[in-house]
Amino acid sequence: MICSRSTYVELLPSGATDGIPIELLLGGILREWVSLRLDPDKCRTSLEGMLEGFGLEPGLFRLEGFKDGGLVASERLLHPTGRGWRLIYSNLPDESFRVLPIDDAQVRTFADSVRAASQSGSFATFRDSCTFLQEPELLRMLEPGETPPLRWAEPREPGIYRREHASLVIQSRTTRLLLDPIYMNASLPRLPEAPMDGERRWDAILVSHGHLDHWHVPSLLYSARTPSTPIIVPQVPRTSLLTSTDFTRMLQLMGQTVLAPAWGESVTVGDIEIDILPFYGEQPSPTAPGSDAVVRNWGNCYRFTTPEFSVMVLVDSGEDPAGRMIEVAEQSMRKRGPVDVVLSCLRQVHCPFMEGLPHYWATLPFGRLRELFGQYEAGALPSSTAGTRGAVEVCAAARARYFLPYANGFAGVGETIPDIGWGYGEPREAGEVEAMAAEFARRGLPISVRQWNVGDRASFQDGELRILR
Repeated sequence: MICSRSTYVELLPSGATDGIPIELLLGGILREWVSLRLDPDKCRTSLEGMLEGFGLEPGLFRLEGFKDGGLVASERLLHPTGRGWRLIYSNLPDESFRVLPIDDAQVRTFADSVRAASQSGSFATFRDSCTFLQEPELLRMLEPGETPPLRWAEPREPGIYRREHASLVIQSRTTRLLLDPIYMNASLPRLPEAPMDGERRWDAILVSHGHLDHWHVPSLLYSARTPSTPIIVPQVPRTSLLTSTDFTRMLQLMGQTVLAPAWGESVTVGDIEIDILPFYGEQPSPTAPGSDAVVRNWGNCYRFTTPEFSVMVLVDSGEDPAGRMIEVAEQSMRKRGPVDVVLSCLRQVHCPFMEGLPHYWATLPFGRLRELFGQYEAGALPSSTAGTRGAVEVCAAARARYFLPYANGFAGVGETIPDIGWGYGEPREAGEVEAMAAEFARRGLPISVRQWNVGDRASFQDGELRILR
């Protein structure tokens, strides 16, 4: 352990603002603007008041954007150039976020300390080796309780293991891969109840993209255990408001083995072939025109081919002005043949008016933002994620045999997901699965949908996919 399960700890690059996280600031601005129905004059007056109230520099925004319909965000806000790093911590939900600036050398010290603690299982190891964290108040917050945390069971048989939210284990007879571990991210609902990683070693760990429900540095390092464990990450041509972390650079600073293959490349780990697929979708606008091409939520989807089965993981993808996952699935099918299993989240995300991505709006011209708001009010704004309908189309394009839902939140091990919006009052996962099954049957598609829960394993036995609990 490196902290209490109720303590949120994360390491992020320095941003455009000191103190208040930029996502919280931009979320507050958007909520106010929506109440003003994006009236340009009223929104400008509101923004000027917020800048004064928070003591922020006017240079973060282009106030002329309200008049010319262009970007309101400045270049400095879209592409922060701050050097250094921020260690963010809080005892949630009772305390506000605190920020500790650290330098490159301390980033390596932090990483070494987390990896050492994962091997010893001791908070004392982390505390004594991470010498810059000796502030008494911080140590009080980090000190874990005496009750040992639950641990995930050792995966031993080939299959797909469902873990917290979007985390999966892909296992063959000889090779073990881990995707998107976030079990130590206490900022997300009920996640402190999730089991932690055990003493196993991974042949590789993979990251899909940089959103906080997929990328969590302490969880990654704790699972990696040693610097030699390779972590596969998306390429980031240029950091921005939408992808603030250069995953490769950060992990290299930490001394961690890192691979960043390009879309279309393949990597072999043990006896598993991994195709790096484009991540289209979950961008500020689902349709053109969108944000600038380099201002992007950079990510990867993956297709895994093992000796026993193949699986395509769509994560939170869908479509955006750069491409559609339906076409990605068609190309993968032509290259590799039909896939056995497709996994995807089922939530519809109506960017840029999605509460969980409150900063997306700032990458769009104000005129375009108003257009999208009109669609949003009319109920006509397309989802930037596949959702249930899109997942049906991708399964058909990939000629999949099975579909499994995932990345729909966390409600406890063995529990069904009551709200695929993870607290935003959206449909239950089982209901969406039933709707998919009905649509496959209506269209005469030979695709079977399986309902499973966190903690379950999906394995092929005699050619059929079975859910084992």
